Amino acid sequence: MPKTRLLTGGLILSLALLNGCATYVNIPAQVGDIANNDPNHRTVRAVELVALQAVIAEHPMLTPFELVLPAGTLPRHYEQMVPEVSIHATWAGQNPDADLPVLEVRQVRIRNDAAQVDIVRPSNPMDFAAPPQLLTVALDWDVLAGWGPKRVRLWHGSVEEALDRSHAP
Repeated sequence: MPKTRLLTGGLILSLALLNGCATYVNIPAQVGDIANNDPNHRTVRAVELVALQAVIAEHPMLTPFELVLPAGTLPRHYEQMVPEVSIHATWAGQNPDADLPVLEVRQVRIRNDAAQVDIVRPSNPMDFAAPPQLLTVALDWDVLAGWGPKRVRLWHGSVEEALDRSHAP
């Protein structure tokens, strides 16, 4: 019996380490928050990348666009992520004077093996005057496959109202 407990404990510890130990994340931070709020944590970056790829796959942006990640994201993380998101993606550090449609990660919530990422995008990437829309990507974490998208939800109404509803209990 003691060997079984030791093996079980080792397995649980290994899974926590594989998951990057960011099992409770709120970006941006919430009032009274005890969660991790670091946008540069590798688990946060992995979740953001999968969510952005899911949005691009479901709602392609076939012209150049600017990628905006949460405040505090380091330039080196933009440089790593932008080419993986899309061949059309750029960021302000590469082209600061460009007037491009924007794909923006606004909120990230990670709870153990589930995550949600709120992404704002133009409702029509070809029309800069088109109103923005919010998409929430729900993701699950698998021990063998890592993070994967479960669904992409398009919210109706204003982005601010949708952001409030997207993380309501």
